Amino acid sequence: MRVPAIAGITYAMSGISIDGDGRILTREGQPIPGLYAAGCASGGLEGGEKTGYVGGLVK
Repeated sequence: MRVPAIAGITYAMSGISIDGDGRILTREGQPIPGLYAAGCASGGLEGGEKTGYVGGLVK
């Protein structure tokens, strides 16, 4: 039995750096008051010293 498959990228691990509350971070790692990012536009939790995978497209 053959099952057709098509490979694709649905999510890239990059974007605006955020903290665990979705607040956008400055280069120094401080949150910017009132500024948030969500979805595929956000990043910063998937790698580095403080790694935490937050779910790809689920974000």
